[in-house]
Amino acid sequence: MTAAELVLGPKVTAEKAALAQWVREFTTVSLRWVSARLEMGHYTNAGRGPRKMSAGDVRKARKARSKLETLAVKYD
Repeated sequence: MTAAELVLGPKVTAEKAALAQWVREFTTVSLRWVSARLEMGHYTNAGRGPRKMSAGDVRKARKARSKLETLAVKYD
């Protein structure tokens, strides 16, 4: 997913939620910063994104999370 796709998409998607969670785990940035960078609207969307998703979106988020972890290991 490109930066442009993140900006144009809905505020809370599976991919954004997975990325927000991953960024928060591995950095010290604030929820407000993550929310602003991912265009997620109110900053609380960055923290509660996975809880607002349907079952299908949770599967998408897990898949996106898996890809992020693979990339992190690959470039570590």
